[in-house]
Amino acid sequence: MIRKVLVLFLLIAIISCKSDKNTPNFHTLAIEETPKPIKGEKLLFTELVNPSKMIYKEPYLYLGDSRALKRIHVIDILNNTYVANIGIAGKGPGELLSLSSLDISNGKLWAYDLTISKLVSFHLDSLAFPTYTYDTEIYFQGNANQNFSPNWIEKEKTIVSTTFSESGNRLIFTNTEGTIIDEKFPMFSPPSSNIPQTIHNISYQSILKVKPDQSKVAIISRYADLLEIYDLKNNTMKRIKTHSNFNPIYEVMNVDGNAVMGQGEDTRFGHIYISASDEKIYTLYSGRTRGQGNANFADVVCVFDWEGNFITSYKIENRAIAIELKNDHEFFVIELDSRGEFLLKKYTTYD
Repeated sequence: MIRKVLVLFLLIAIISCKSDKNTPNFHTLAIEETPKPIKGEKLLFTELVNPSKMIYKEPYLYLGDSRALKRIHVIDILNNTYVANIGIAGKGPGELLSLSSLDISNGKLWAYDLTISKLVSFHLDSLAFPTYTYDTEIYFQGNANQNFSPNWIEKEKTIVSTTFSESGNRLIFTNTEGTIIDEKFPMFSPPSSNIPQTIHNISYQSILKVKPDQSKVAIISRYADLLEIYDLKNNTMKRIKTHSNFNPIYEVMNVDGNAVMGQGEDTRFGHIYISASDEKIYTLYSGRTRGQGNANFADVVCVFDWEGNFITSYKIENRAIAIELKNDHEFFVIELDSRGEFLLKKYTTYD
């Protein structure tokens, strides 16, 4: 098979593994339930270019769009109207080259630029005005800049994220200066001693979500059917293989003296996005390989509780790339229709 080669620092869809010998302490659910079909409501919005991130804070839904001239769309959900477009593309103060995650904390919207490892904040009460400006920038320092999906805890005193550094831990905690202040929860070892820890960590590329009461953190893996739940107060963890128990598939190669990864059509996608309330965790689950097409989109929504128990699943109308809860019975998704156009839709469940 011809494989694409990815250099480690590119930090993009990286993975596929040739071995399932690594057997850390996983709890296996092996979900086989047929998802319940549900129909959604299309929202009147046509400004999307290449959206992939989403977060909600009443009355606004914020969409991260990596190819728009301004990276973040602001939508008034109550009135179904387009409010603003913020986050100028660029390297300057308050600008964003990429947009890897969104978080809301203490009256601010925080956007993470993975390309240059910085967080940028905007005051929520200024976003509907043409004169909006950014509030704060935080550049991650040292190994702290090797992180995925940072979220705030402790009222903007601490940032928690997963790491793809040589760290032996799954979570790192960073202060407002962008330096690591703590690390917790051992990361399981690579399946072979020939695999660097950094590449292994990247193979478990993840999205992190903090429980609203900030007592727990949930993590989904992009290239495995893995849900991880970490209890920050009791210092306990649970790692759950949710479906067919597949691990990342990757080959470690050497190109010009650099450790790189090869990936091919057998690259399989697991959970691709996560949202959560105080009671439930919602994920978008793919389970398909790249060779099957659009594997980084998913039309199955899985629902878990914060103990990691499976509750139910739904089949939405098109494959989606992001999901965000409005409440425990309503959620938004960004779908891709059969014409290749992005749709913003709302679904309501009645369970």
